[in-house]
This record gives sequence, C-alpha cells and structure tokens, in this order.
Amino acid sequence: MYIAPVLLCVIATNQIYRVHKSGQSPWKGGGFGMFTSVDSPQTRFVKCYAMTDDGEYQLPVPNSIQRFAVLARIVPTKQNLELLGRAFLKVTWASSAYFDRVREQILERIVVQDIQDPDALGDAASPTNSAVVTEGVSIGSRHSIRALKPGSQLPKAHELVTLNSVRVEVWRYTFDYNSKRLKSSLLREALVYKSLE
Repeated sequence: MYIAPVLLCVIATNQIYRVHKSGQSPWKGGGFGMFTSVDSPQTRFVKCYAMTDDGEYQLPVPNSIQRFAVLARIVPTKQNLELLGRAFLKVTWASSAYFDRVREQILERIVVQDIQDPDALGDAASPTNSAVVTEGVSIGSRHSIRALKPGSQLPKAHELVTLNSVRVEVWRYTFDYNSKRLKSSLLREALVYKSLE
C-alpha cells in the first residue's frame, strides 16, 4: 500500500543527492528537477582543448565519441570527463595538410573521371565528399587539425598530429535575473594526459 510513495521518495532523494554530489543535471535521474530548474542537458555544453607539440587547439567532439560528451554533459563527474578525454586521445588526428592533399586527390579523380565517363562518377562529385574522411574542423591559430573517421586512409607521418593532453570542460548556461542576461559558467573540468605506454 505504501510501496509506491516510499519508492518515489527514495528515487527523488537519490536524484537530489546525485545533483549535488556529482553535478548531474536535475532533469535526469528520475526526480522532479525539470519542474524546478532550467539546468537541462541542453543548457550544458562541452569544450575540449588539445595540447600538441605545436600549441593548444580547441577541438570539436567527433561523432565517433559523441556519446561520451553526452554523458559528460548529463553527469559531469571527474570520471566521465576523463573518459571523454581518453576517447579524444584515441582518435586519429591529422593536420590540414592531409585534408588538402586528400581534397586534391578527390578533385583529380573527379576531373579524370568526368573526362572519361561523366555518368560513372556518382556521388564523388558532391561538394560534401570531403566528409568521407573528416569528422569536423577545429579552431587553430596556425592551422587546423581534424579527426579522421574510422576506416579513413591514414595520413603520412608528417601529417599526423599527436595530442599530448586534453582538457575537457563542461559549461552551463544560466539566466541572471538581475541583468536579464544569459550567462555561461564553468561547471567542471578535467585534464587527461597521454599515457606513456
């Protein structure tokens, strides 16, 4: 008779504890946080910075590790941020020189194929064909680096970019009622170093 209300109280208490202890979004975990807070997973975002031999780069989260970013946004514990950082370190990264070379090869193939048999080209002529090898462009001061999709042609040694460490940050938007402005604030961060195995 009292099982349902007791179970509901236990779940809500656990959710409140996890929100305060691990930074979990109040919208997740089975409590009633969605009725009391705007701190949903959609108001949180991840920033990742890679340290390389050439400097620091802000990187987009590749599609292949997006699930780790979602977990880090919802429950930004040190373990989840480090899990995302380790996933970044496992991705193969290449310099813009690699993507320029691949783009040239694709364009050469398009021109040669177009001359020989224009109908056989198919989707290779598509302007989005470069999406076959890349998972996103990074923001870099000197040049950009990008993640390779799994199964892509491997770059030459001088085109590979080694990440020495990754800093993962989870930010959230909040609304400041006094200034009537949307603000972002750092919720948690973690630094993950490449292992020396």
